Amino acid sequence: MASNENSDQAARMDAMQEANENWDRQAAINAEDEERLN
Repeated sequence: MASNENSDQAARMDAMQEANENWDRQAAINAEDEERLN
């Protein structure tokens, strides 16, 4: 049972890290778009 909780937590951490990387990438794209518009 404890191992299931640990793997669930690890999966959540992986998902959060992936979301953060996606957010960083999108933020960079948005900044490029804004520079192109100005």
